[in-house]
Parts: sequence; C-alpha cells; structure tokens
Amino acid sequence: MTPNHYDAWVASLRPAKRLPPMDRPIAAFVERELLPTGRCVRVGTILLNNRECPYRCVFCGLWQDTIDDTPRPDAVARQVEQALTTFGEIDAVKLYNAGSFFDEQAIPSGDRDRIAALCRSIEWVIVESRPELIDERAVRFANALKGTLEIAIGLEIADDPILALMNKRMTLGSVRRAGRFLTDHGIALRTFIMVQPPFVSPERAVPAACETARFAHACGARTVTLIRAHATPGAMQWLAHHGYWAPPDPWAVYDAARTLIAESSALTLVDRWSLDRDPSCAACAPTLDAAFDALNTRQDLPAVTCDCRADYEASLGRATVRSTDEYRDFLKEMARTARPSTPELAPTNTP
Repeated sequence: MTPNHYDAWVASLRPAKRLPPMDRPIAAFVERELLPTGRCVRVGTILLNNRECPYRCVFCGLWQDTIDDTPRPDAVARQVEQALTTFGEIDAVKLYNAGSFFDEQAIPSGDRDRIAALCRSIEWVIVESRPELIDERAVRFANALKGTLEIAIGLEIADDPILALMNKRMTLGSVRRAGRFLTDHGIALRTFIMVQPPFVSPERAVPAACETARFAHACGARTVTLIRAHATPGAMQWLAHHGYWAPPDPWAVYDAARTLIAESSALTLVDRWSLDRDPSCAACAPTLDAAFDALNTRQDLPAVTCDCRADYEASLGRATVRSTDEYRDFLKEMARTARPSTPELAPTNTP
C-alpha cells in the first residue's frame, strides 16, 4: 500500500500513541453473545497488540495501542495464550488486532500457526481482516481449527464514494469478492457497520446502515454488527469541528437494529462498547444498554421509551453535514499546496 497525501494528513492530526507493553494483550474480557447457529455462548474477546495497520482510515482510533514495527516471533501468540488462561470455559473467541489478522507485518505467519493450535478446540473463532487479504492464508488457518472460522470485515457503509472519502482504500467489489471466496471455502463472514459515519447526515444514518446490512447479507454475511461512530482522536475531531460529521444519537443505533431484526436476514448485533463511550441521555442509557444486551443474547429488542426520543426525532429534519463535494475540494487544495498532484482517493484494490 503506497501512502498518499491523504494518509499523511490523517496521521498528522493524531496525538502520541499509548504504546502498551507487548507481553500481554491490550484487553481481554468475556461476554455472552449469540452465534449464527442460534446458540448463546460465552465469548472471550482478546484485543491484541501488534504493528499498526498501514491504512489511515479517518475514523480509526485503534492505532493508539499499536507498535511501529513487526512484533518479534511468538509475541502475539503469547498474548493469546495468556488471555485464554484467564477465561475459563469459552465456546467462542474473538481475536481483534487493530488491523488485519492475515497481515504478516502485524501477526507473523508462525504466530498464526501457534494461535490456531491454541484455539483448535474452540467452537467458533472470529478474526478480522481487510477483504484483499482474505485468501489461502484464511483457508489454511480455518483448516487448522476444529471449529468454525468467521472473518469480520469493516464494511462501514455500502457507498464507494464515501468509503474513498473515509480513506478506507477498499471497494464494495472487494467485499463481494471476499464474500464469494469465504462462501466457497465454508468460512463464515461477519461485517462491521458504522452507524452515521462521516459525510452521512443524521436523517440518512438509519437508512444507510440498513442498506449496508442488506449489501452485507447479499455478500454472504451471517452476522452484522452495528457500531456507533464516535469521535476518535485526530481526523474525526477535525471532521466534526468543520461540519463533515456529527456524533450519532443512540436512538439511531436502536432504530437500525429494530429494522434489521424485523427483516431477519442475518444475526444482528450491536457493539455496546461504542455506546458506553458517550451516552446522550443518562436517564435511558441503562435501559438502552439492557435492550442491546437482549438483542445480542436473544435477538430480542425490547421497547424503550424516554423523553429524549422526541428531541432526537425533531432533530432529524434540522441536522445536516457539509457536502462531500466541499470535502473533495478541500482535499484537492491540500494536495495542490503540497505538490502538483491530487491525493489518490481511488481505492487500491478493484472489484
């Protein structure tokens, strides 16, 4: 992946990293969640520390807990081993690494082999990857497991122009290709969907999330996870300050989830952590959290009422974001003042 002016600009807005120690994962915890099989199980989540993802998505904050170089051999596998010893009996494990599990610069291939052995007896193993890295490496890892492998892709939104403006450097075509590959090899697909990402107005937030989920289902996704966009340090704060993004209300996540479970096209989950960061209303935050827990464990979304709901609905017709054309003009000017060429906004991989 060749860096461009946009990458440099996004990186320039970031504060210093936290640089946690490599001898343990960034975090490890257990929660209960439904699998696509319909079983509610204990899921261990391990947030791995490894090399920073080379991509500079404007919304990402995961780079804060990464290192600058490829981890030494066995370092990442030891993080998995340590976390597994603290979980007790689990039926599923999420191995999330602030990048792509199949990127050798983040997780060396030898570590993946050892991780497969450590997770061999676990019923459901979930990793994350960019679509262009889903290839025979995924098949080898899946074949080394006794259970099912599920690969999560950060789809965010089914809109190629907005993906480009978010500097995702991927296309919907690449997600389709990855979905076909996974289906052909018996590997499950999960997608992350961002509720109200940059350049999407509050009024469009719920329809865009649902349209994205439908696209994911068409690509073979058995699970979709709704994530509330939030103000990570750096570019997202700049976008909010300049009117290109507005933080979404939790009711937008609720409405998107309600629509999707009614359609019953696939398992619909909500990332509760993304909602805990900035509750809009202290009165209904605990009730909404309990409702989302019911969604994640039973696919049931209880009715929730609150006075703030009326304020949210009234705001939909008023709140706007600045146009994508304005943002493209800004990027062109930024590149022009740096050198006489425009930033390469076209994704690096093609359909």
